[in-house]
Amino acid sequence: MNYRIDILKRAEKDILALSPNMRRRVAEKIYKFKENPFPAASKRLKGGLVGYRLRVGDWRVFYTVDEDSRTVVISAVKHRREAYR
Repeated sequence: MNYRIDILKRAEKDILALSPNMRRRVAEKIYKFKENPFPAASKRLKGGLVGYRLRVGDWRVFYTVDEDSRTVVISAVKHRREAYR
């Protein structure tokens, strides 16, 4: 069964600011969340933060998963130097 993907406005703005090549790479990874929102490369956030992150080159895709509604919510896409501040 597939998951639905919701992208918050903030994350959409982050994605649109990427270079076309990186935007395509990030979009491909996000699209794969429909089948499996927990790929082997994803990691659960620590330090009291809720959700997961997926590395795409130097960029990080932050998201949460709601199993009840089978929804993946993309909350942000940040460069690694800005991601954890």
